Amino acid sequence: MRQDRRGFTLIELLTVVAIISILAAILFPVFARARERARTVNCATNLHQIALAMHLYAQDYGGRFPPPSEQFALPIMDYVKNWQIFSCPSSPNPFTSPEQQTVYAYLYEGGHCTDDPPQTRLVYDSELRHIGGGNVAFLSGKIKLISQAEWSARGWTLPHPPACSKEQPPLGMGAPMGMAPTP
Repeated sequence: MRQDRRGFTLIELLTVVAIISILAAILFPVFARARERARTVNCATNLHQIALAMHLYAQDYGGRFPPPSEQFALPIMDYVKNWQIFSCPSSPNPFTSPEQQTVYAYLYEGGHCTDDPPQTRLVYDSELRHIGGGNVAFLSGKIKLISQAEWSARGWTLPHPPACSKEQPPLGMGAPMGMAPTP
């Protein structure tokens, strides 16, 4: 007489669990890399928006970018309208507000002008936290992920002094809405 079996044997269950474990071990690193790539793209978008705001500031201030300052977000806030773009998604320090921020996810060397070479770095990651490199916004408006090897090959360690000869504008909050400042 034949009995109807309902359910699975222990060996069948263990086989299924083993297969799922192997697939998870293969896919988790893939998902982590995809998530970091998404953060890298988000960071590049933030840098692009910051660079655009700086170019708008430079148009209003006679071709000069904001002066060097650790709180470089303050002069361009009128052009940005969203202070959260100053926070890199991969940074452990979330951006709170430009007035209270002491640690920035991005660095700005300041003092550049629009006639400087287009390959001059304008704003960049404060650390090489993206897939072995860091995002850089160049004066030309191009955003690029620079690997650690290329970063070292370019000799980039600390911010270098600007080479612009135009007179430095005062540190301020940027142009009032609807009004262009007098250069």
